[in-house]
Amino acid sequence: MNRAIILYCMEAVELFKKAVELEEENVRKLREGTGKLRNIIIKELLGSIANDSQKHAELYRGLIRYLTEVGAALSEENFEELQRIVEEHIRMEEEMIKYVNEMLEREDLPKEVRYVLDYILVDERRHHALLKGMLEVIVRKKVITEKDWWDLIWKDVPFHGTPGG
Repeated sequence: MNRAIILYCMEAVELFKKAVELEEENVRKLREGTGKLRNIIIKELLGSIANDSQKHAELYRGLIRYLTEVGAALSEENFEELQRIVEEHIRMEEEMIKYVNEMLEREDLPKEVRYVLDYILVDERRHHALLKGMLEVIVRKKVITEKDWWDLIWKDVPFHGTPGG
């Protein structure tokens, strides 16, 4: 392996470890702070952010493992099971997107409810796009490269992590 790549991986692992700490601190503070709130919408939105931060911490842990461990190859049976799981969840996300869109068609929705539903819809669409990208890779039964993962993650993101996004 190229020395520059090894140095990048070592630096990235340290950055990801720090990110895990920051995300977990955010989770802890949000959960402590929301316990006293009375406004259910605000409490649930902040709880959702705490859940996202917990998810981010797990994703950083996954990146650390990706950079430090050798992954096992998928067997034909694994590919078939993974394909079945992803296809099922694509259908579920499609159903949720349709359901949320139907709710948003109502004109009598309070703006707070519409705001939360819009927030959920963005998540559902992002999940759907990620799952469809994963399915494309699985169907090709191709070993996914790092570039494939980054393309999959950033494909539908307007600003690719820049200050505008």
